Amino acid sequence: MKNLELTSLKIVESIFILTIIILLVVNITFYRVVVSKFQVGVKANVVDAVNVIDGDKLDRVIKNKSMNSTEYKEIQLEMIKWKNDKDVKYFYTMYRERDTIHFLVDSALVEPSKLGEKYNFEEEMRQAFKGKVTYTPNPIRDNLGTFVSAYAPIKNSQGEIIAIAGIDVDFGVFVYMKYKFIIDIIIIIFMIIVASVILRKLEETLRKHKILFENAHDIILYTTEDGQIIDGNKTAVIEYGYSYSELKTKSLKNLRTLDSSKNLAECEIIDNEGSVFETINIRKDGTTFPVEISANSIIVNNERIIIRIIRNITERKKIEEKVVYLAKYDSLTNVYNRASLMSKLNIALEEAKKHKYTIAVILFDVDKFKDINDTYGHCEGDMMLKTIANAVKKSIRNTDIFGRLGGDEFLIIQQFIKNREDIICLMDRIIYNIKSQPINLNDNEHYINISIGISVFPNDGDNIEELVNCADNAMYYTKKNGGDSYNFYEYSKKVLINSLDKSD
Repeated sequence: MKNLELTSLKIVESIFILTIIILLVVNITFYRVVVSKFQVGVKANVVDAVNVIDGDKLDRVIKNKSMNSTEYKEIQLEMIKWKNDKDVKYFYTMYRERDTIHFLVDSALVEPSKLGEKYNFEEEMRQAFKGKVTYTPNPIRDNLGTFVSAYAPIKNSQGEIIAIAGIDVDFGVFVYMKYKFIIDIIIIIFMIIVASVILRKLEETLRKHKILFENAHDIILYTTEDGQIIDGNKTAVIEYGYSYSELKTKSLKNLRTLDSSKNLAECEIIDNEGSVFETINIRKDGTTFPVEISANSIIVNNERIIIRIIRNITERKKIEEKVVYLAKYDSLTNVYNRASLMSKLNIALEEAKKHKYTIAVILFDVDKFKDINDTYGHCEGDMMLKTIANAVKKSIRNTDIFGRLGGDEFLIIQQFIKNREDIICLMDRIIYNIKSQPINLNDNEHYINISIGISVFPNDGDNIEELVNCADNAMYYTKKNGGDSYNFYEYSKKVLINSLDKSD
């Protein structure tokens, strides 16, 4: 009998080891395939990106070296349009002077890289200048995130390579997959170790004390099939707040909240099948905490005993909630971030088209914000952005949508507009509320000024790109005329068109 049990144990251990090896190989292979496909996709994107750039115009930009030229703006606009349709973080062009490389045209609307600004001349860039389409073999991590970059040559009409196009695509989700995979493997290994110990300690009198792992961080409960607690470790006593003798008089019903106990029969089936699930546990003092439960069973004197490993996942839940929050909101100002704004603007446009009502896209930034940052520091600048966000939130209606695009640039979606006066009233409230909250800079009160641009659907456009660009042009007109005010696109577009004609 003992030899049979030993043989069974070895078979089980072999199955466990084989399973983890297979799991490791499958996950590593899957990760490599996903990364490979991702890199191929990035490479294809940069090839497509080159097609939107006029090589001859870009050649003239290189020669003129002016960010204010018509060619520069036309190329930048085409790059912005292309980038907005793709899942690309950054899109830029570079030119070469001897053995140095410099930024040329950058598609970023907020703080674009300056024309002529030097950059590290990577090997992939050198290969692109030789006519090859290249990409970084490994993700690059910096303070902005983790990216895969790709580069492709840009040629003029004579077929000469005059510059290269570069794109950076966010790789963060794959980094998360990698670390999650590592964590999952660690958890699986831990469970296998626990299971191996349980299987090795088959004798009843020793098993209860040696399996419980008195110093384990997780709660370990030893129960009957109907959930009555037979034994528990020190962590169980500490977490639940019962004495050891009190704990042994309880069942799983006593440790679960009323809502989770309603599904207790289903949970018991899951428990006994050895699956993993989450539920809410309750302490003696009535406080609750989320847990992840996994279970294994053993046979003792012809009676099935369930060993439950219960992990307090309070911190994990907090992290998950924070991740979900940061996916939608700006961490500094606690308003919607760019991704959420674009999504909500798209929904608002669809609803406006369907129900035929007017909406306004309102874009604004802070006048002389860079000077304030440079003079007083980023902490003061952050305080100013928080003040602005709070003032705007007090000004808008419940139906309006407000968020931060990035830097000092904010956007408001005003819905269900009856007439222009609705927009003007909102602008007046915003400007008044912002000016009513001066900030203290070096013991001096500083009144905040903003420049606002407004575009209206359907008059100024019927898609996100048109409306945002029109609002941006109107904001530029406001800023050009001294700031601290607002302008509708229809009033400013003629002036902007004339100024562009003059720059030609």
